[in-house]
Amino acid sequence: MNAIQGTKPAGHQWNNILTNVLQVHNKYKQNHIDHAVFIYCSPDKTETQIVLVSADNFLCAFTHQHLFDDLCTSLRKYFELTTKEGPKLSYLNLKIKQHSNYNSLDQTSHIQEIVDAWFPDSTDLHTTDTPFCTDSEFEKALFETLPAEPDELLQLEKQYGGPYQTSTLGQFQHVKEWTRPELSYAITRLGSFNVASSEPAFQGLSKRIVHDFRQAIFFPKNVLLDGTNTLRHQYDLATHNDITIDDSRNQVAWSSWVINFLSHNPAR
Repeated sequence: MNAIQGTKPAGHQWNNILTNVLQVHNKYKQNHIDHAVFIYCSPDKTETQIVLVSADNFLCAFTHQHLFDDLCTSLRKYFELTTKEGPKLSYLNLKIKQHSNYNSLDQTSHIQEIVDAWFPDSTDLHTTDTPFCTDSEFEKALFETLPAEPDELLQLEKQYGGPYQTSTLGQFQHVKEWTRPELSYAITRLGSFNVASSEPAFQGLSKRIVHDFRQAIFFPKNVLLDGTNTLRHQYDLATHNDITIDDSRNQVAWSSWVINFLSHNPAR
C-alpha cells in the first residue's frame, strides 16, 4: 500500500487491487450491499470463509483452518502480510476475546477517548436517563435555533468540550455499530444536524450521548455460544432468509450481520 499512498486516488486503487486478488485469484465473492465483505464457499458448500476488510486490515472467520492458511499464502504473493491468531484479537478500535462458551466485543479504550475529549476534568458528573433530551422545550429549541456561524461553532466547541459534529458523528457511529446499538435513534437524530449544528444539538444530543457513554464505559457486547451457532449454520440461516451475496436489491445491513457472525466463530 505504501507505493500508492500520497496519490489522490490511492484508496480507490488499493480497493481495486485487493478486490481483484480476492475475486479473480482466490474465488471470493464480494457482497453487493457491503463491499467490505468477501465470502468464499466451496463447491460442495461444506467449507466457508468470510473476510471483513477495512483498508489494509482483515478480520476472518472460517469453518476450516486450511482456508485461512491458503488465503494468507495467496496474499503473500502480492503483499507483505502480518497475521495474529488466538483468543485475544484487535480490529480497528475493537478488542475481541474468544472464550469457551461466549465471545466479547469491547470498545472501552475508544469510548474512554471520546469521553475524555468531552469531559477532560470529570466535573460534570450528573447522570441521564436517556441519550437525548426528551422535554418539549428542547424539541422547540432544536428546531427553531438557527445553525451556528463559524465563530459561534468554535465557541460551542470550547463551551461543551467536544469537537465539530462531523468527526463526532463518525466516532458515535463506530461505537453504535459494534457495541451500543441502543443509541441508534439518538445518533440518527444527531446526524440530521451534522452540517447545520446549533447549541441545542450540542447540549441536548451530542453531550447527552457522551454522558450515556460515560455511565457505562466498560460495556462489552457478549455473545453466548450454544453449540449450534457454527459458521455453516449461520451462513445457511442468512441465505435462507434471503440475505444472499448476489442479491443487490436486498437492503440488509451486512456489516451488522457479519459482526454477529464473527462473534460465533474462529476469528483471525
